Amino acid sequence: MKINSDVVQSITSSIALAAQKGVGLDYTDPNQIFQYVFTVMSIGASLVPIVGPAFGSIIVLLGQVLFPLHTQDVWASIRAPVEALVDQKIQDYHLKTLEAKVKGFQENMVAFTSVWQGYENAGPDIKDRQAEILRMHHTSFLSVVRTSIPDFQLEDYAVPALPWFAFAANIHITLLANGINDGVSWGYTDVFVQQTLRPEFDRKTGSVIATRADEPSGCSSNTCSGDQGKSELELLADAITAGESHHWSAELLDTWRTAYSALSVQRRGLLAERENENEDYPSYIHRQYTRGRSMVKPYPPGTNQAIENPGITEAAALRTYADYDAEMIMNVLTYAEFWPYLVHGRDMPISVQENLDREIFSGPYGRYTEQVPWTASSPPPVTPRVANLTSFIVRAYDDIDGYRQKWGETWSAQYGSGTAGVAHQVDLRPDEFVKNIDVVFGHKLGSLRFTSNKGVYGTYGAAKNTAFSPTLDTPAYSLNASVNRTGYGMSSAYITHWTGATPPGCEGIFFGFRPLVLGGV
Repeated sequence: MKINSDVVQSITSSIALAAQKGVGLDYTDPNQIFQYVFTVMSIGASLVPIVGPAFGSIIVLLGQVLFPLHTQDVWASIRAPVEALVDQKIQDYHLKTLEAKVKGFQENMVAFTSVWQGYENAGPDIKDRQAEILRMHHTSFLSVVRTSIPDFQLEDYAVPALPWFAFAANIHITLLANGINDGVSWGYTDVFVQQTLRPEFDRKTGSVIATRADEPSGCSSNTCSGDQGKSELELLADAITAGESHHWSAELLDTWRTAYSALSVQRRGLLAERENENEDYPSYIHRQYTRGRSMVKPYPPGTNQAIENPGITEAAALRTYADYDAEMIMNVLTYAEFWPYLVHGRDMPISVQENLDREIFSGPYGRYTEQVPWTASSPPPVTPRVANLTSFIVRAYDDIDGYRQKWGETWSAQYGSGTAGVAHQVDLRPDEFVKNIDVVFGHKLGSLRFTSNKGVYGTYGAAKNTAFSPTLDTPAYSLNASVNRTGYGMSSAYITHWTGATPPGCEGIFFGFRPLVLGGV
């Protein structure tokens, strides 16, 4: 798999600097979180060859990304689009519970990061003591996450909460992976790593199909056996006692006490087993993602003249599904692809790499749905990247007349007219990608303007025949959109319909995007 070294270097430098300083990343655009998490997971799965002390703990890197300086705003912004697309909000009482869990994760992440840095920098005379403290924080953090996950799986709000569940699962899986990869060097016994951490990792990631009979002694779906011959409850109690005697953060210790209480109840068998209790995380994610597709509420067509503008209602509906699929692929489904490969010694197959590089879409903008590869009942298929987008030609005058594109050295078919309008050819440089497209649309596809990481191309088209006809109550108007997917570059564009009837021209368009991290040349 080809890696875009420039993009990776920029992202990893930001993460490493934050990790070294012990502060969160400073970003406010929630869409940035995808490319940060994607890069961290790529490092963990050995897709990105990064070395250095700042990258010694995948969970520490993940913490910098998931808990930036504006954590609450970023997490809320990740949830909001899905709530809008399925027209369902998490009720306030449950949202407060989830927000408290997220705050608890953050408390533990900050503490674990500090302790890990102390362990890494410790001299030989205190290394063993620092390792003991690190193990306490690791096992306690795991207990907090294990007991919190069910709150993110409440069936009534499972779909709008799915991005938050995926983030919580990211923390759980990377904690397990770090323990498996590095735990023996921290002082964990090999028995604990191989008979508790690894089986739990395999069950949660779907790497193996486990039943209760397969589980190690002392590890049920609710509780796991601890290290050094002690139970998870005993280790957590020891950590709480140590924390109290050393005056560790009161907020941190409260999360441990809450986890201890939950584990105590589970250990006594006082809680009924939840439906799908033993479902692995990827299976749960795919089930809820599919369920959510059936809940999508199509966008309105944007005009009350749908009869006079055939295809505009259908295009608006599929545009909604494109946005739902893109949100879920970026912030949920992609992460699940990484999980089984975060432990050392597991090579990622080509099929999984293609899933990571899958094309997501925006549109159609305008009318009709010809060539659209998704429907209301099925998402777009995964197709391999043949080559990067290298050139495109827009034919335009009054409106958009035609479009053609080139991947590598191969030109596509002509979409729309190959003779009408004026041809405008854009040849992208090897390190250039289109990051945004401004579209004016309505009755016709009126104009296009492309913004790359190097410059701006267009505006092409005068949007002369785009406006919907005026009525007694409404003046003539067009629709417009700025189309982008942060962390992705434009990989394709397709015209949905063209007519030669007066006025001639293209009547709709949709765009494909692929991850920038994997767009190496």
